[in-house]
Amino acid sequence: MIPILLYHKISKFDISGTWVTPNQFDQEMQYLYNQGYTTIMPDEIQKSEDRRQRTEDRGQRTEDRRQMTEDRKPKAESQKLLITFDDGYSSFYSIAFPTLLKYGFRATCFVVTGYIGKKSEWDVNFGKKDRHLDLMQIRELKQYGFVIGSHTRTHPDLTKLSIPKIKQELRDSKLELEDKLGEEVQYLSFPFGRYNKLIVNLAMETGYKLVFTSNPLMKEVLPPENYVIGRMGVYIIDQLPQFKAKLHKGVFQLIEARKAQVINSFSRGTWIWKTMNPFCKQNI
Repeated sequence: MIPILLYHKISKFDISGTWVTPNQFDQEMQYLYNQGYTTIMPDEIQKSEDRRQRTEDRGQRTEDRRQMTEDRKPKAESQKLLITFDDGYSSFYSIAFPTLLKYGFRATCFVVTGYIGKKSEWDVNFGKKDRHLDLMQIRELKQYGFVIGSHTRTHPDLTKLSIPKIKQELRDSKLELEDKLGEEVQYLSFPFGRYNKLIVNLAMETGYKLVFTSNPLMKEVLPPENYVIGRMGVYIIDQLPQFKAKLHKGVFQLIEARKAQVINSFSRGTWIWKTMNPFCKQNI
């Protein structure tokens, strides 16, 4: 399995739990570089998952054969990962972008199209409003080979919306990005990691090739297989040993996945707060 990391915000300080410091991010990227990791794009994740599924279905791959294959691989080939960022904050451009380039990495950034170049009115910030990437920054990222995906138009909990509104969020964000970037937008990240079978089907109908969730432990298998991809979140509470554990299959990776699942569950509070707070309802 290729590791898929999820970041949100890079800041010297933030009241949320889904941020990392600039120094922390640099240390993590340096570790990946020193270990011989190379970054890939979402289309390679899809191909890898499809190959793995076909192999498992045929029952042709024994543990001995797997180990022999891994032993013959060059280190750089076996050490692949996908780095993703949700929300599209401006800190991605000012901090993550140059850091990634320094180590020869690329990433996929999912942006909230209704807030391009604007402050994060959709989020619960308690006075601090972070700015999102503007269009010039997004276009520059694209020129450097970074992938831009949709994080919907207004960052709602899609499971709380009517079908017409879900379609509007998925369709409008895709069309807006395609119009601004001049290329097809193939990938979607669900806000708050929240989705159901209906939303997955609507995403497919809208034309997304692959969709991502912040839940690394998906229990349900929704058709088609390998269409919904889980990711491992990286947070301010993670030290380097925890970061390493996220990359390698085993007991410690499972512990990190459970931790990410718990942290992600708190994100539901954002939507509840925005729904109940009369000063926030206009931004839902």
